[in-house]
Amino acid sequence: MFYAIFQNVLFLLLVNNIILLLAKQIEYAFLATSIFLLILSFIVTNTVTPYAFHLLSSYHVGSVLNGLFFLYFFLLLLQGNRFLGSAGIIFFSIVGTASDMFFVLWFIVPALIVFFQIQRKNQEFSVVFKKFFYFTLMGVVAGLLLKNLLTPNTATGYLLALTKTPWIRLKDLCLTLYHLFCAHFILASQAIIFYILVVKNYVRIKNIMPVDKNIARIFLVRFIVISSVCAILNIIFSKLAKLTIDVQSFRYLLNVFWFPLIFFWIVFPQKIAKIKSFSLLCVVFFIIIIVFCIFEKYPTRSTYHGEYVPPVAACVDRSIQAYNALHQDDQVKYGLASYWQARLINQFGQYGLELSAVKPDFQLIYIITSASSFHEKYDFMVLNKKTEGELGNRVRDLYGEPTAEFKCPEDVDILVYLPRTISVLMPKRVKEG
Repeated sequence: MFYAIFQNVLFLLLVNNIILLLAKQIEYAFLATSIFLLILSFIVTNTVTPYAFHLLSSYHVGSVLNGLFFLYFFLLLLQGNRFLGSAGIIFFSIVGTASDMFFVLWFIVPALIVFFQIQRKNQEFSVVFKKFFYFTLMGVVAGLLLKNLLTPNTATGYLLALTKTPWIRLKDLCLTLYHLFCAHFILASQAIIFYILVVKNYVRIKNIMPVDKNIARIFLVRFIVISSVCAILNIIFSKLAKLTIDVQSFRYLLNVFWFPLIFFWIVFPQKIAKIKSFSLLCVVFFIIIIVFCIFEKYPTRSTYHGEYVPPVAACVDRSIQAYNALHQDDQVKYGLASYWQARLINQFGQYGLELSAVKPDFQLIYIITSASSFHEKYDFMVLNKKTEGELGNRVRDLYGEPTAEFKCPEDVDILVYLPRTISVLMPKRVKEG
């Protein structure tokens, strides 16, 4: 809960500061931030995916936050604040790259492309562009080195993992977006209108080169278009960005969905900002929605108190705790599970278990998990009977019947063996934690 509040406060502060850098009117900035606040409150109270991902500490939301910081400091550099702008660009290039390669795809690459286009026809920006290019390059290289130090680097494999059937991926993408449009008509319609207007402005700006004095606004319009195109091309051509019709798949297009909400004011008529009562109305609506959320979603007669733990995570905690209570000399702590199951239990578990994500061939998945938490052998395995039945059979064939077996909700089984029984395949560079 506190992390979600902190992350939302960061969103609001970043959006407001970016608007203040570009908007000539304080009222306009207040209006845009108020509307963004209103949209956030609607999303929070209705848990609309993929927008509700900003409430979590995963799903590549960090890339969007780092990217907004990166854009903010770039705009500072563009407006003459060289020291603070340069320092911010280098720092968030390092942090963003080390954290998630989607940051490079969604923000670094589009920003460099757009600025290169602008300075090529406007030599007055060539000095700023060179500084921006070198600072960003330094940050990305340092970020890759840091990423490789903390976790084995998967960037090369990711870039080379091209699909041989892009037309099928394009079909899946269209089908997924259609389902999203049907499920969330209002937000989807707003996004469509936004991109139509942004593309229209992009074409208009392209036809009036060289650019006018409002270089920052022109940069953002072009950046939004190219960044969204990069994300869509990634979905179509990359094997690893697998798209299925479920809420988790939308994490690969997070920038595409969030840009219409964060930057809607770019195509917003500034004349409306003079209607101060409209801004006040947005704030009033926000307060009403939050109050409604408190009394409707969390009634005073609720019998539930405390932190929410998903049933599967709670069951795994309870089962392993019961096992350890009966086996004082054979305590178990380290487990294996599928990618999403491991993340769920690690994030919401309360018993202190450490689960690593594993592939069906017992190869550890190390894209996100810190390499320092890996082990060559594990104690138990969490399996879904419906989707991972063959893996369960293979575990039994290799290691025999488990010492104990527990049943959990959602067709999940826990196979417990003696400590350090189940072997896995690890990259040579990863040492046992």
